[in-house]
Amino acid sequence: MAIGLKYPRLDPTDAQAREKNVQLVRELAKRFIEKHGSIECKCLLGGVDLGTADGARQAREQGLFQSVCPQMVHDAVEILEGLLADNPTN
Repeated sequence: MAIGLKYPRLDPTDAQAREKNVQLVRELAKRFIEKHGSIECKCLLGGVDLGTADGARQAREQGLFQSVCPQMVHDAVEILEGLLADNPTN
């Protein structure tokens, strides 16, 4: 969402603006995967599937929302900040 806000595609026919968004989102995902091995919560949480009631319970019981998620968000923001700094708007 932050990429879309900084580089909006105001004209739905603007292929260049769309490509800029797609390229930056892909680069964000690539860098995050390089750092953590995945962008999927289940993988980041050691196989715990938040899409199930048992998985959500297990995540709460193991404290994963407090021990894992904050670092993942921090790292995603840090990567995003770097991307945005490297790609100033005109």
